[in-house]
Amino acid sequence: VEPFAMLALQKGKTFETNVQKNVTYRGNEEELRKLVGVLSDNAIKYSGEKGEIAITLKTGSKGPLLIFKNTAEGIEKGNHDEMF
Repeated sequence: VEPFAMLALQKGKTFETNVQKNVTYRGNEEELRKLVGVLSDNAIKYSGEKGEIAITLKTGSKGPLLIFKNTAEGIEKGNHDEMF
């Protein structure tokens, strides 16, 4: 996510990462990189001016857990399913 952190800062947004140590994952590295790239890009695009973006990677009860959060404008409470 480092290139996206630089881009977010250039656009006046905060970009926070919280990565737990010793999280392991077995899978397709290229596809995981694509996924993280798409989610990071969307978080930057759709967070408002001075937006806040937070990415967390930790071990969950069923394996690795990757969480993306960002502020957004124009989404009324209760209408989050419109995003998907």
